[in-house]
Amino acid sequence: MKYFAPGKINLFLKVLNERPDGYHNLSMIMQSVSIFDVIDIEKAEGIQLTCNKSYIPCNEENIVYKACQLFFEETNVKGGCKIHITKNIPDGSGLGGGSSDAAETLLALNEIYGANLSEDKLIEMSTKIGADVAFFIKKGCCKAEGIGEILTSIKSKLNPYVLIYKPKFSISTKEAYSKINIDNKCYEIKKIIDAIQSGDLKEFSKLIYNDFEAVLGDKSKEVLDIKNKMKSLGAICSMMTGSGSAIFGIFDDKISALKAFKNFDSHRVFLTKFI
Repeated sequence: MKYFAPGKINLFLKVLNERPDGYHNLSMIMQSVSIFDVIDIEKAEGIQLTCNKSYIPCNEENIVYKACQLFFEETNVKGGCKIHITKNIPDGSGLGGGSSDAAETLLALNEIYGANLSEDKLIEMSTKIGADVAFFIKKGCCKAEGIGEILTSIKSKLNPYVLIYKPKFSISTKEAYSKINIDNKCYEIKKIIDAIQSGDLKEFSKLIYNDFEAVLGDKSKEVLDIKNKMKSLGAICSMMTGSGSAIFGIFDDKISALKAFKNFDSHRVFLTKFI
């Protein structure tokens, strides 16, 4: 059976503080978007994993493999699975491809094996393999707190087109967090949530925020140039997602988004929507 693992963008991302366990407490708004990895999965003996990208490990290092192990350990189901991953979400982009693949695998195994695990149980399990995995169990638009596992769904009335550009460079999440400058400034997340719930795209565009844009170092000029290009081509707003390196632009209509799309390298740009 085929399952589709969507990407995500961060509409708001504030790093609050570092925790004793080495993770960071965050205040985020996450939104799933219509770019998908494909998870082809069936029952089998043991765990068999393949991928269309030869450089991706298909063993215990892979987060999907870890998701499979976790499922069988937690449920005591006697079985296995054969999985092929078709990667479409670019690596090192901040779009959450690996985490989404892991979440979709948990959801798929839960369905295939009839384990009847609740959403809350799947979210609880997901935090054992990655901070962003929990969001992809829930999907849609969510306020995320803690390390990303405390999720509150947001009823969004926004329906924009989203142009996503992945630069040639990637950014290490670990390195990005090591450079983050935690401050005590107050960033009011409620205002952007209100704009999302009311569908006020103009107000929303003023309130998007990402802490990691301040720690880009020598990559800052390139990211700024891409953001400015997005805006010059009609984007209402533009920002980097996650710890990078993908940059998204928000467009209120398909025609302007398509026109902008044609001005970027077709191998590095994706036209998506909120889902």
